[in-house]
Amino acid sequence: MGKENDLMLDYLRDNRRFADLFNGGLFGGETIINAADLQEGSENYTEYKREITSATAIGKAHAKKKNQTVPRSRDLKKRLGTGAALRILAIEEQSHIDYTMPWRCMNYDSLEYSRQVRNIQKKNEECHPYTDENEKLCRFTRTDRLDPIYTVCLYHGSEQWDGPKSLKDMMNFGHDHASPVLENCFSDYPMHLICVNELEDFSKFSTGLKELFALMAYRKDKKGMMKFLENHEEYKHLDEETAEVISGIMGVETFMENKEQYQEEGKYNMCQAIRELWNDGWNDGLNAGISQGIEQGISQGISQGISQGIDLSAAIFRTIRSGTSDNQSIAELCNCTVEEVEAIRKAFDI
Repeated sequence: MGKENDLMLDYLRDNRRFADLFNGGLFGGETIINAADLQEGSENYTEYKREITSATAIGKAHAKKKNQTVPRSRDLKKRLGTGAALRILAIEEQSHIDYTMPWRCMNYDSLEYSRQVRNIQKKNEECHPYTDENEKLCRFTRTDRLDPIYTVCLYHGSEQWDGPKSLKDMMNFGHDHASPVLENCFSDYPMHLICVNELEDFSKFSTGLKELFALMAYRKDKKGMMKFLENHEEYKHLDEETAEVISGIMGVETFMENKEQYQEEGKYNMCQAIRELWNDGWNDGLNAGISQGIEQGISQGISQGISQGIDLSAAIFRTIRSGTSDNQSIAELCNCTVEEVEAIRKAFDI
């Protein structure tokens, strides 16, 4: 599991954020899951696999077989207890697209149901509550019930999810005359998929997930991110855990190195940390551009062109950093042509 996955899982272990993911991602912001009703439920599952050892000289008919147990564990699982009812809530999170994800979710759910059935059967063997032979044979009474499982796949990668969203999407039904009928009879297993980069209304979340998910939408658009931060004061007052996970996922290393300098009254200013990272990148780009311009100018023997080019590049950088993004406005403020602005912005990718 990668760094981003680890950060996200640690962040979601908090009951408030765990409940918020379900309420905001599945229930439109309605409080269906209460954090106070959640309990830890991190048991491992045991999956049995039948393994055939290599045949001996006696022949394949006498090849030895043995059962092998393979441990399986959920990314994150909690129990929801409300009154007499108990539900199992689970999160499988992905930073990359997994084209087997519907099958994986189904397999984890199946292992959980198998665990519950075995526990009930074991209990029934001890107290013998059977009323007839049918119940005794399966060691499961007609009134025994399982706890339902609700699994969410949280995808927080930067690429668009193009994988299957249900078991049916993974099937090859063929193209003969029977295919449509057989496809309709197929017992599908849909997956509850939440794609962070497809969310539109972040107000449905009530914890730091709102700020985290909203900012992750700008991972590939730094200029859009800076404009977004300028219009959202809440990023100047983040709680420590939200600031840390944003820092780790967005690559704001300066925040973790100098966390105290961004703190004020117990809250953290992520706007300042990201802006400093962004400005450092621009300064590096400007210095590299100046050096490149000087080298090219010297080789061409055009000293005046060097000086003018450096001055104009620096002026355009400063104008953009001050908040002006329109090329026409930049040209007027820097006393140059729109074509010159476009050329410099293209050269420095700003």
